[in-house]
Amino acid sequence: MKKSIFAFVAAAFLVACGPVSPWPGYEAEQNGSWFQSHKKGEGKETVELGGAIFIKIKFKDMKDSIFIDVNKESRSPSYPMRMDSSEFTGDFLDIMSRLHVGDSVSFFVRMDSLKKYYPDEFVFDAAHDTMEYLGFTVSVDSIYTKTKVDELQAKAAAERQKQQEMMMAIQAVMMPIQQKADSISKTLKKKDPTMLKPYLAK
Repeated sequence: MKKSIFAFVAAAFLVACGPVSPWPGYEAEQNGSWFQSHKKGEGKETVELGGAIFIKIKFKDMKDSIFIDVNKESRSPSYPMRMDSSEFTGDFLDIMSRLHVGDSVSFFVRMDSLKKYYPDEFVFDAAHDTMEYLGFTVSVDSIYTKTKVDELQAKAAAERQKQQEMMMAIQAVMMPIQQKADSISKTLKKKDPTMLKPYLAK
C-alpha cells in the first residue's frame, strides 16, 4: 500500500514539474523543443511571413557546445533569413517567429524532424549528423517587413536587368570590331609569305 502511495505521489510530482531538461536552464516548450532566454531585447515587432530576420546564429551539439558559427562560415556579420511558415510542431521557424530585435536565446529542436522537412539544409559531419537534437543560439539584429523585402528584391531584379542590357549593348558594339579584326588578321596571314619572299631572297 505504501509503495502504491509513493508511486502515485512521485508521478503527480513529475506531472506538476514537467519533464526534466537534459540541459540545465532550458525549459520544455509545448511544441517539444527546449528553450532558454539569455536577453530580452527592446524590439516590439516580430517578423511576419515573407519578411526577413537578420541574426547571429550558431549550432550546438548535445553537450550544449557550439560546433558551427554560421556567421563566421558565411562571412556575414548579420545572417539574413526569409521567414517561411513552420513545417512541423517544434520547428525552429516557430521559435524564430516569436523573437524581437535585441532578443538572445538558445533552443534545441529534434534532429529527425529537421532532417525530414529540411533534408538539404541540416547536413553535418558524421559526429553531429545523427544527434537526437540540434541546438541553436540566436541573437536578433534587425527585422524587415515583407513589403521592404519585396521592394529590395524588385530593386535587385531591376539592377540585374540593367546590367544584362548594358552587357548586350557592349557586345553589339564590340562584335563588328572583332569581326573586322579577324578579317584583317586572316588577310595578313595570307600575305605574309609573299611579303617575306623578297626580304628572304635578299
